Amino acid sequence: MFLVGDQPYLNASTINKLIAVFKQDYPSIVVPVYNGTRGNPVIFPLTAKKELRALKGDCGGRIIIDRMKDRVKLVSIAKTLVGIDIDTSEAYEKIKYY
Repeated sequence: MFLVGDQPYLNASTINKLIAVFKQDYPSIVVPVYNGTRGNPVIFPLTAKKELRALKGDCGGRIIIDRMKDRVKLVSIAKTLVGIDIDTSEAYEKIKYY
């Protein structure tokens, strides 16, 4: 599972939901979807290890997800706020009072 450090509203129930789907649908790549947009955290199976290790630069696992579309399991997360990530000070200002 790849987690990012800028999702302050990510919670245990969301992570547990993704893990449950992963266990049921192994060896899928489990990707959460917040309000129609793919997000994090993403769970990759061990079978994707070689591809993950071959990544260069700051492209993340998106390339692998796009390459292995037939193995991707999208999981809808009802609470859109959970998927918000804070990449800029403007984004922080926008959500700091939730």
